[in-house]
Amino acid sequence: MSPYLLHLRRSVLIFVAPALAVAGTMVAWSAVYPSVSSSANIANVVVSTGGVLAPILAGFAAWDGLRETRHGGGPILEVAVQPTSRVVLVQTAAGLTHTVAIYIVIIAFLHVRAYLLGPVGAPLWVNLAISLLSLCVATALGYLIAGLMKHWFAVVAASLIPALLFGHALFGQGGGFAQSLIPFGDRAGGDFLDPNVPFFWGQLLVVGGVLLLALGGVAASSRRDRSWGVAVMVCAVAAGASGIWTVGSQHHRWGVPVDEPQDRLIQLQSEDHGLTLWVLPTYLPVRAELLERWERVQRILADTPAAFTELRQLSDSHPQPSKDAGSLTLIYLNPSSGAIAENSVLESLVDVHTASCEASRTFETALVELWLAGDGAETGAQLMPEHAAALGALRELDDDEAQAWMSTRFEKFADCGLVLADFPARG
Repeated sequence: MSPYLLHLRRSVLIFVAPALAVAGTMVAWSAVYPSVSSSANIANVVVSTGGVLAPILAGFAAWDGLRETRHGGGPILEVAVQPTSRVVLVQTAAGLTHTVAIYIVIIAFLHVRAYLLGPVGAPLWVNLAISLLSLCVATALGYLIAGLMKHWFAVVAASLIPALLFGHALFGQGGGFAQSLIPFGDRAGGDFLDPNVPFFWGQLLVVGGVLLLALGGVAASSRRDRSWGVAVMVCAVAAGASGIWTVGSQHHRWGVPVDEPQDRLIQLQSEDHGLTLWVLPTYLPVRAELLERWERVQRILADTPAAFTELRQLSDSHPQPSKDAGSLTLIYLNPSSGAIAENSVLESLVDVHTASCEASRTFETALVELWLAGDGAETGAQLMPEHAAALGALRELDDDEAQAWMSTRFEKFADCGLVLADFPARG
């Protein structure tokens, strides 16, 4: 049996890897969009999942690298014919195999789930490669530190380095150059941001350079392998330097604003063609609920200045309110929401309100927004009995009554000045 297969079978990761694959899948499941998916979301989730797994992998890799020392074989390695560096490299290769297997399980789960939901877009291969190499660096780091320290504290040291990097990526202030080099904290874009491909290529070169530098350094520690080890280290330094320069030269960092967002929108139309929603393909899985809730809002607002027949998703930012009631022309969608359709109603109604709402806003105005958003929008809200009764009274109105009530109260609703006396009496 080859040394690689022997280490592959004897590695502690052969038992740990399945558990980490399951744990990583659960972490990824908790982080993905609940109702929709996208290639950017998958790349972001893999980044965050990798940040969680990296310290664990590094610790187990260090523990595995101490296998011979724990079993009393350390002195034998010192006088063995085969250099210790080669043993470390073979151990690392076996550990990296388990790491890649863990990564494949997580990626396969995310992509299968995404394609079951609907349109996803082309995978962001560079971002996915960064996540994979980051896990490989953590694994290689564990074996390297174990080979250098030959003490159980190597487990703590190996785990601490990726943990600190992940913590700095999450909680570090600002978006400085040094923080941009950390592969755990950057994002692959969003609804109106495209990933900045050169920036991520730079990160890939940096992470790949670190991995090659570690492996080359281990090889160069042996006289037999010094020549090719040094060659690998030179290539690693060149790749890392190129990556650092590339990252530093990117003005937009990880995201580039989309120039023509309307070109990416698809049309969702009601059965009677009375309502048209232009949204990103990401939201196709929630098409029916979006149309259902917005058709109801359209009927209620039909006799008000906010009447609409078409809404477009063009921005994540609301315009500045004015002294006059606004019209509804934009729809705002949050893919992270567990109730995208009702959240879109609540978010989009902000554009109707006037500047008066910035000075004062009654709770009764929020009740009307909950009513317009439809059933279930009040879930989790803390309502006093009188407010619950007022909301119930609104929901008892039929379409004609609701339209008439809103047409006479719209100005107060737009000014955020509704009070309980404005609500219909409950039948």
